[in-house]
Amino acid sequence: MVNHKIFDWLRDFDENYLKEFRDFVDSPYFNSNKKVKQVFEIIYSTKPDFTSKKLEAKNLLAKIFPGKEKSSEQALKNLFSEISGLIKEFIINNSLRRNQYVQESLYADELFYISKYKEGAKHAESMLAKLQKEEFFSGQYFDAYAKVLNNMSRFYYMENRNYDANELGVKLYEIFLLKIVYDFIDLKNGVGQYDRSEKGASIPEFIFTFEDSFNVKEIIERLKKHNPKNSDVLDIYYELYLMMDEENNAELFLAAKNKVYKSIDKFSYEEKYFLYTTLVNYVYTRLGIDKPQYFKEAFEIVKFFLEKGVYKYPGSPYMMNLNYENIYACSTFAEDHKWTEDFLTEYKEYLNPEHKDVMYHKTMASFMHSVGKYDVVLEHINSYKPDTVFEKLYVRLYIIIIFYDKQDYERSLYEFDNLVHYFSYNDEKIPKFVDEIMKNMIPALKKVLFAKANNKKLDYADYAKFKDAPDILHKRWVIKKMEELL
Repeated sequence: MVNHKIFDWLRDFDENYLKEFRDFVDSPYFNSNKKVKQVFEIIYSTKPDFTSKKLEAKNLLAKIFPGKEKSSEQALKNLFSEISGLIKEFIINNSLRRNQYVQESLYADELFYISKYKEGAKHAESMLAKLQKEEFFSGQYFDAYAKVLNNMSRFYYMENRNYDANELGVKLYEIFLLKIVYDFIDLKNGVGQYDRSEKGASIPEFIFTFEDSFNVKEIIERLKKHNPKNSDVLDIYYELYLMMDEENNAELFLAAKNKVYKSIDKFSYEEKYFLYTTLVNYVYTRLGIDKPQYFKEAFEIVKFFLEKGVYKYPGSPYMMNLNYENIYACSTFAEDHKWTEDFLTEYKEYLNPEHKDVMYHKTMASFMHSVGKYDVVLEHINSYKPDTVFEKLYVRLYIIIIFYDKQDYERSLYEFDNLVHYFSYNDEKIPKFVDEIMKNMIPALKKVLFAKANNKKLDYADYAKFKDAPDILHKRWVIKKMEELL
C-alpha cells in the first residue's frame, strides 16, 4: 500500500465530510486534473480503512498509467501530493463557509482592492448594523467589529468623508478595551490558570506586574455604563476572573454558574464553549480534587450545555465521541453509577447516528467493566457489529479481558488464540498504527494469561519491559494484572 499522510486525514473524516471532499475533488473549479479524480475514486472505494490492495503502488500505476508503470512512479507521487493540497484547500474552504465574519471581511478587502469604495462603505455599514444587533461577547465578535470599523474608516477616507471616519475611532477604542478585558480573562484561564506554584506554567514576572496594575473591576464598571446591554455579561466575566484566583471556592463557582445559565443566550457558540470549559475545568482541577461530589455538578453542566447546542463537533449537530466517553471516565470520581448509566443511555441521542450504537455499547461496556458487571459487558460487546479491522481487534481483545476478570482462564486463553490467528490472517489489511499496538500487546497479554492459567509468578523483567512500552489499548489493565502476578 502507498504510504502517504493523506490516509491519516481521510480516516479521521466522518462519512459526510468524506463525501463533501469527494465532491470537492470532482469540482472543475477546485480540481481540473482528471488523473487526480481517477486516483481519488480508487482511494474512496476503499473507505473507511483505506487498506485495500488496490492502493498498492503497482496496482495504482497499472490502473492510472497502463503500459508506463516504470516511468510513472514520480507522477503517481505528484498525484498524491495534489490530493494532499486539495485536502488543505477543502478544510480552509469549509472553515470560511462556516465563518461569516471572515467571509464578510475578506469581501470588504476585495472591494477595496478593486476600488469599489462606495459599495464597500455600504457593505461595512450593513455589517456594523448586524453586529450591533447581535452584540455577542466573544473574541471573534470583537475581531469582526474592529475589522468592520477599520474597513468603514478606510472606505470613508477614500470618499473624502474624513469627519465620519474620525468618529469611528471612539467606538473602535471602546471595542479595543472590551477585547482587552475578554482576552485578559480568557488567557488567565488558559495559561495554567495563572498558578504561581511550581506546578503551574512558567510565566515571566512582567506579566504578574501587568496583572497587578490592571484594575479589571474598574474597567468593567466603566464599560458597563457604556454597554448597559452587556452589563450582565461583563459581570459574568468578572465573576470568572475572581473565581480563577481562588483555589477552591464553591460559592464563587456556583454564583458564576448560575449567572452563566441565566444569560447563556447572549453568547456566541465559541463563547458558550469557553464558558463550558471554564466551569467544568474548575471542577476537574480544583473543586473536585477535594470534594469528589462536585464532579456530579460538572456532569450537570455538561448536560445543560448539550441542550444549548454546545459540546459538539464544530459545524455538526453531534456530540464528540471522546467527550461522551470522558463522562464515563470521570464518573468514577463521583461514584454515582446510576447517574452515569442514565446519562450514557439518555444522551447517546446526541451522538452521530453513524457511530451512535457502536459508541454507546463500547462506552457502556467500559462502564459496566469498571463496576464489575462482566456479563452485562459481554451483552454490550455483542450488541454491535464492528465494521473495521481495528474495531474487530478491539472487541476480541476486550472479550479476552472480560473472561479473565470472570476467572474463566480457559475461555480467555481460547479467545486469545482466536485473536492471534485473526491478527496473523489479516496482517496485510491491518493499518500500521494498529499493527504496532498489537505487536506490543500480544506478547504481554500472553505472559499474563499463561502465568495465571499455570499458577506461576511473572518475571519482573517482562513487567519492566512492557511498562516502558508505548501507550497502547488496555495498557493499564495489563500492567495491573502483571503487578498482581509478580
